[in-house]
Amino acid sequence: MNVPADQVAPAAATPRPLTDAELRAVAYFAIGVGSEGSIGGRDVSTRLSFAGNRDADTGRMSPVGNSGYSIGTLQTDLGQHPEVIPSLLDAYQAWAATQPAGTALSAAERRQTAADLARNGDTIDAQNGRPMDARIERNLNTFLRSDAGVTYIHDRDAAQVEELMTGTLAQVRQTALFRNSTPDDQIRLAAMVAKVENQSGDRWAPGLLRDMNNGTHDSVADVNQAIGRMLRANGDYMESGRDATLAGAEVVVALRNADARSPLHTAWQGVLADPLANPSQLGQDATRPNQRAEYTTIKELFLQKEQAPAFIDALDRGAGYAYGRPQAEGRNRATGGLYAQGDDFVLWNRDGPGRAYLDGQWSEVARNDLSRVRNRDGTTDLNLARDGNVSQLLHVDPRAPGLRASLDVDAPVAPERADHPLLRQARDQGRGLDAQLGAVSGDARACLDLNVACLAAQHRFDRIDHVMLGRSPPGQEPNVLVVQGELSDPGRRIASMPLADALRGRSEELQQRLGAVPAPQTEQQEQQQSQRAARSM
Repeated sequence: MNVPADQVAPAAATPRPLTDAELRAVAYFAIGVGSEGSIGGRDVSTRLSFAGNRDADTGRMSPVGNSGYSIGTLQTDLGQHPEVIPSLLDAYQAWAATQPAGTALSAAERRQTAADLARNGDTIDAQNGRPMDARIERNLNTFLRSDAGVTYIHDRDAAQVEELMTGTLAQVRQTALFRNSTPDDQIRLAAMVAKVENQSGDRWAPGLLRDMNNGTHDSVADVNQAIGRMLRANGDYMESGRDATLAGAEVVVALRNADARSPLHTAWQGVLADPLANPSQLGQDATRPNQRAEYTTIKELFLQKEQAPAFIDALDRGAGYAYGRPQAEGRNRATGGLYAQGDDFVLWNRDGPGRAYLDGQWSEVARNDLSRVRNRDGTTDLNLARDGNVSQLLHVDPRAPGLRASLDVDAPVAPERADHPLLRQARDQGRGLDAQLGAVSGDARACLDLNVACLAAQHRFDRIDHVMLGRSPPGQEPNVLVVQGELSDPGRRIASMPLADALRGRSEELQQRLGAVPAPQTEQQEQQQSQRAARSM
């Protein structure tokens, strides 16, 4: 029987090996931006960071672990690396010479500042949590935000990435596990091991590398679990760092595999042309007029790493996606945002600045100028107010057919349930679990999405904003957590179920359960209120 040429299944493509540029991007964006250089979606690379708490009235410092002050996208701990401090203060003094009188440090101030910055957590505790001079700390942070400071941080970051490339990442590439893994899993492995090395030096990484080479660890899940078994004195921050890095790695995977017709594919290729570009010098190359827009867009995806894979997937398909509040709504604060429809998108970070890509053109947007209206039919309008005029930037319809075929055509989901909002959100928000789950069957993975959607419906959630694994004692199965609202919001809603239960069930029965649970009325009420508020503007 002759089969038309356009119906013949293409031969499996040979996997593309990871390039040096892609591994540098893993180190800088997944480990740096996505894990170490951000807190709650905010970039903290260009300020003195402190791993601990401060008393709002006295400034008294209470460190977590033995960490002190840190700087940079890949967070150099100055207490562990005091050799960095002289160059930091030299750069500060050079900048201060161009500032008003009194900004530069006197000899005595420089000695005291160097001593304060060099403290680790134990020393800070021994000094009863004494903070450094507040005026000097403010000036140092002002410097770090300047072009001179950004360049200083960037040079440190670039050196740190190259150190990982020639050290740990070169060793990761030689392990049997890495060589026998798919490119997607290679990204996850490289990210996890380099994160451990960057966070704890040579304490844990050599053992991981040894076991990745001798067959003790033969999967991403094995390495993941090995990090989870590290001494509990270190395990909490090691596990949380691993989880943040894996979420960043999933963004790299999604961008690497993005549809060539997606605007994010072009942006990612632009970033890979120079993954360690100096942020203060973007846009100076006349041959790359979109460099700043592409770079800041990609960086924003790693600041919103939990939502980014679903956003990337929507643009792969030319479909709709809406996440984030440009303005506070009730008790819920404004958030970062990711909105897409077709080949157009708008995104912004938690601090406000953002980018729009509409009709093939880049532009800047600010969160304060944006508003959203959630319509009764499930669509969302993202509007822009400027100079007293309100215009629609995007009309997002997550149920509208995409411009391109779905990437999930083989997913075992019944057609009548495929467009259920909670199921779609369960899939989108649960993508980051794949590396943590390890090898599970396609049926079990589909059951997880359905169980998450059923759990959310049972608890009358309006939407699913996060799906994650809870922490558990060694040897115990974790729970799957389903969250409505921002993780930092005290008013968030959480439902949970054992992971083992979430991976079980019959697909058809779960789909029937999902359809049998009545949709919460609060969603329609909220949408009606949004419409009334929009009409009154």
